[in-house]
Amino acid sequence: MKIVQVPNPLRDELTIHYEYTGILYLYIYTSDLKEVDIVEVEFIDNSTTIRLNDLPQGVYILQLYDADRYRVFSKLLVKV
Repeated sequence: MKIVQVPNPLRDELTIHYEYTGILYLYIYTSDLKEVDIVEVEFIDNSTTIRLNDLPQGVYILQLYDADRYRVFSKLLVKV
């Protein structure tokens, strides 16, 4: 199963493409592993778009979890 996040680096919006329809949970951490936010995201037709305009510039770790808290993916993200 392939997961694609675009763009990276990003400014205000992040789109994630993943073969899934339904609710998943996006955990956002700073590069020193401090939790920034938990966002409930809905995948429709295998993708979702998340507005991150309130997120300050920096390097973040994104982790996507299912309802059972199983980690689906983990990626680095640069916000410019």
